[in-house]
Amino acid sequence: MILDFSLVSANEIKYIMIETLLRNLRDYMLRKGQSPLWKMFVLDEAPFVLSKETGKETVERIFAEGRKFGIGMIVVSQSIEYVKKLMNNSASFFIFQLSEPNEVDYIVRFLAGDSDAYSLIHDTALSLQKGEFITRSDRGDIFLVRSIVQ
Repeated sequence: MILDFSLVSANEIKYIMIETLLRNLRDYMLRKGQSPLWKMFVLDEAPFVLSKETGKETVERIFAEGRKFGIGMIVVSQSIEYVKKLMNNSASFFIFQLSEPNEVDYIVRFLAGDSDAYSLIHDTALSLQKGEFITRSDRGDIFLVRSIVQ
């Protein structure tokens, strides 16, 4: 099921609807108890919700605890500013084109740490093209992925 809030004209109403949905999801997951994965939730344009304290708290709680309750969450953002706290609870990352120097440095340090790979990952992150992204495996291996579809 896809819930498209783009037709809701007032941002305040849109936020209330999304936050209510997230709170209900959080409450349901806590009542339901632990279970295998049964629902995947995608939050596109995440800063819209994460820029407000109540939305941020709700998303952080679902993100941190959702897996044991069977809920997976994908958070999509064009900026890392609002998703930094979520990154430590993430199993996967997909980094697309970045242009802000501070964001490039932050994400590369997060991926590479202080390893010798920093410069290579940094240069690669700056040169990503459409259809390319960098990701890290659960073992810590870092990959450049290129789409074969032209």
